[in-house]
Amino acid sequence: MRKAFSLVELSIVLIIIGLLVAGVSSGTKLITQAKINRIIQDYANYDQAVSTFKATYDSWPGDYTEASIIWSGETNGNGDNIIAGGESLQFWRHLYLAELVSGSYTGSNSPDFNIDKQPASLRPLAHAALYNNPQYNYLGTIRTSGDSWAGVITAQKAYNIESKMDDQNPATGKIVSFHHVSGEPILDCAARTDTSVAVNHAYRTGDVKYILSADGPYCTINYVFSIDNGR
Repeated sequence: MRKAFSLVELSIVLIIIGLLVAGVSSGTKLITQAKINRIIQDYANYDQAVSTFKATYDSWPGDYTEASIIWSGETNGNGDNIIAGGESLQFWRHLYLAELVSGSYTGSNSPDFNIDKQPASLRPLAHAALYNNPQYNYLGTIRTSGDSWAGVITAQKAYNIESKMDDQNPATGKIVSFHHVSGEPILDCAARTDTSVAVNHAYRTGDVKYILSADGPYCTINYVFSIDNGR
């Protein structure tokens, strides 16, 4: 006749299961933190590349008016200090030609950031492209398809990046993070006291905080290269 497990044996089994669960949880957290650290390092590397390019060529990459002279046959920018339109992809091409970034950029591609493990419907890859508004040029990390600004990372992870790099305010400083789709002022990323004003790249003032309770990948994450019209 088979003996039943003793209380001691059951306790040992439960302890082992607990240790396994704790180990898996710790491993997941380490992987997540490694991804966040990689994003932070990528931003730092791109910032250094842009600074070096500007110091060398007295121009923004992508906006450089003498690219075709320095690199025969390449595409020039218009020199207005605004990275816009086709210059957003030429930005990466100019950095590549100046040997300031790794990878290969042809003028029609840009990096992909694998930020978050998401369902296929939420697009697992974030697309790094240059955007501008009247205040600054910035690296916008957005969805590769669907609604670009619907978000690629959770508010908690965006906050973690902010905590290491910036001021923990999603609307100010070097990191701007928001969820702004088709005129909807607030979704599960960040909120301001005045809920009639959207939290996005066009409104960088006010009391804004991350909605840390939101668990979906609803935040964009954007790195500001320059602030104010002087760029």
